[in-house]
Amino acid sequence: MRKQYEIVMVDDDADDVEFMQDAFREIGKDTVFGTFESGKELLNYLDGLNSSSAYPTVVLMDHNIPGENGQDILSRFKHHPHQRAITFVVFSSSLSDKQIENLKEVGAINCLTKPESFEKYVAVADYLWHLTTNASTTGE
Repeated sequence: MRKQYEIVMVDDDADDVEFMQDAFREIGKDTVFGTFESGKELLNYLDGLNSSSAYPTVVLMDHNIPGENGQDILSRFKHHPHQRAITFVVFSSSLSDKQIENLKEVGAINCLTKPESFEKYVAVADYLWHLTTNASTTGE
């Protein structure tokens, strides 16, 4: 049986992943956090789960992954059978207003700028954790 995560991060930057892992550890939620280096890895993970109830609640996804970007990945998930069960948040160093608009059109609920301090990574981790608790209390 595969490990189930509440929140997963798709990012090929080891430093960003480590900062987020440390941030989740800081708020006491590191056991709910998993990471993948590509959208393909994430899709393979989701396809290997036994039911949609095992899907993560939130996916934090880097926009600039080599070979694909956040919009490409979201476009693939738009047609995935259980996509509606997942909240997608895009994470990037910089995005134009047009990119943000396009990402939201294909399913991102928010686009966040990558933090410049550990305290801001902790704030992002806390925000993502609150998204999971809001989804579970509203039945989404």
